[in-house]
Amino acid sequence: MNTKSYIFIFLFTFVFINLSKSQDVINVNNDLSSIPIGDKLYFYIDNDKNLTLNDVINDKFQENFIKSEKSVPFFDYISSTIWLKFTVKNNSNTYDNFFLLIDYPLLYKINIYMSHTLKTG
Repeated sequence: MNTKSYIFIFLFTFVFINLSKSQDVINVNNDLSSIPIGDKLYFYIDNDKNLTLNDVINDKFQENFIKSEKSVPFFDYISSTIWLKFTVKNNSNTYDNFFLLIDYPLLYKINIYMSHTLKTG
């Protein structure tokens, strides 16, 4: 049986963050180093693999996400789609590009979606 693992990364990147939804924030600063983000992730396992991005970003759907309590989450070898979301705040004045390392060689496909929210005025 050929089982393929799919993982969709739902990535929110905010320059100025509205914390009213009490989401954990990954703060990046000038002291660039490796930052474990596992315990700041929220996940949803889509066993039917039929959700779309519009389904997942819907405000009413957000209550379905579960907060990861592990520094390195492990989702076993499943064929479901896993939606992850996390918030990054870039406090650095020198770096604009960062690497996201996903150390899971059995992944078949990763889609990354980003939403940028900038504070104006």
